[in-house]
Amino acid sequence: MTTQSKILMNYERLKKKCKTIVNNKWVNLFIAFLIVFSIFLVIYEETSKLTSNQESVFDWIWYALIFIFVFELSVRCWTYSDKKQFFKDYWIDIVAVIFLFRGGKGSILRSLRLLSLIRIAGIGTILSRRIQFAFATKANMKYGIFLLIVIIIVLISTVTYHNYELNNISNKLVKVKQSKPMRAFWVSLYSLIVGEYVTDFPQSLPGKIIVILVMFTGMSLFALLTGTVSAVMINQLQNSERRTLKMIKLFENHVVICGWNTLGSIIVEEYHSDESEENDYIVIVAEMDKKPEFDSKIVMSDKVFLINEDFTSIESLKKANVEKASTAIILADYSCGRKNEDIDARTVLTALTIEKMNPEIYTCAELIHRSNMQHLQMGGVDDIIISKVYAGRLLALSALNSGLTSVFNELLTYGYGNQFYKIPAPVEIHGQQFSKAMNILKEKHNWILIGVEQNDGKKTIMNPENYLFREDDNIILIGSRIGKV
Repeated sequence: MTTQSKILMNYERLKKKCKTIVNNKWVNLFIAFLIVFSIFLVIYEETSKLTSNQESVFDWIWYALIFIFVFELSVRCWTYSDKKQFFKDYWIDIVAVIFLFRGGKGSILRSLRLLSLIRIAGIGTILSRRIQFAFATKANMKYGIFLLIVIIIVLISTVTYHNYELNNISNKLVKVKQSKPMRAFWVSLYSLIVGEYVTDFPQSLPGKIIVILVMFTGMSLFALLTGTVSAVMINQLQNSERRTLKMIKLFENHVVICGWNTLGSIIVEEYHSDESEENDYIVIVAEMDKKPEFDSKIVMSDKVFLINEDFTSIESLKKANVEKASTAIILADYSCGRKNEDIDARTVLTALTIEKMNPEIYTCAELIHRSNMQHLQMGGVDDIIISKVYAGRLLALSALNSGLTSVFNELLTYGYGNQFYKIPAPVEIHGQQFSKAMNILKEKHNWILIGVEQNDGKKTIMNPENYLFREDDNIILIGSRIGKV
């Protein structure tokens, strides 16, 4: 491996690590906390008389907040391979951060910093992929966004009314028990609900602008609530599906399962049992009314998605983002009472379509009849499984060699004990004979070497007599949760 390729590999690893960090739920919760903190900071700063020393402290706090937000968005942008997609996903966040830059004392730009609250909507989308919030699963996201807009309007109105109206009114004319900030808040809230300004018409230009904005928002609030309440049950399913498809579009190196049978649940559970897998998002494309149920102790249900469509359709495969997937598994789908010949024909068609859409993907297909293997082999499908044949061979081996069933149960599951693994040949066995390599790996890692894969998977040799390992070889071994090497 050349120095340039090593640098490129380390660069991609760093990029992947940074992407994992910025999408971590705790990082996003911390960003959400800073956004809310900045809102309270704006309200306090605009409704209080600060000394020069306090102003200086607030300046440094704002510099720190802006630096954190800009740095976070910069890292997110860097981890995106498609920069246009980044700006499509985060344009609201970018606009919100721009408003954090303050104008001078008394400038309307200082009040517009409250618009940074709209970043909560973008943060909520990310968090809904990582943890299951009741809001994200039981309510439509647009209601939450509209609620944020209403809150922003009320807060901007409060600050503007306080700064440009109450401060210009003589204390003798304002005979109220509330403080000026509280009076400004209640005037703004009542005006929003009533639909007209509940106090004297403002004299300043910012006050006149905010009056129009509050009244318009009040009318919009009533119209939206009236319309959406009647349509919420109808739109719930459609919006949930849109959110799911939007999330899937962000996936990379995920697994796509086409079709469904009893083997599907086993595959998902085994995939989530393998702790060495960092990206365990799974997209199922099958004609099912609801997502299959899995063992909650093994499978993270929020990382399994269902697209209820025909998996032979190109549009369905695009929705599953198969172009960016790392693995595709096509199962023999017995639904709708199809004949075995039709089931295999659909499997062959789907496998060849996926290989055409993403030549780099690893494809594994399940067939019923062995006679259809040639079509998949000519199409470049990596692995072909004839489940009934393997089941018959396992039964025969168990009958001929009593006690082998427990061996198969351990080696064919990631739930416990030892399993089969295929990994790049470690540096310490390069140039070593197979027998010598066996001893090295057993002593150093407690692995049992059983075979070698060469020529990029085109040739596999099990237990060779005399073989010298090369740098580009992969080894096949038995080990216990070896993780990443």
